[in-house]
Amino acid sequence: MDYSEELLAKICDCGEQMLTPEETALYLELDEATLSDEINTSGTLVRRYYLKGVMNTVYSMRQSLFETACAGSPYALSQCKDLILKAATESNL
Repeated sequence: MDYSEELLAKICDCGEQMLTPEETALYLELDEATLSDEINTSGTLVRRYYLKGVMNTVYSMRQSLFETACAGSPYALSQCKDLILKAATESNL
């Protein structure tokens, strides 16, 4: 399926709102099976746009978590420690 830049931007926005691929398809009035398959296929353009949206939200949430940890929240400090260990492990540090 061909996706216009406008549609790709909307798919990115849906990813930012943490909509599932099926919810994204319904919201944008696209075929659910087709969009889900393309989002779940590595290397597709639509997957990159969707995941970019999801990661924008994850980044924002983690930034808020970091700020809360810096303010002294014990829960946020614990969560940040876990994320640091995960990052170190996955990058072979």
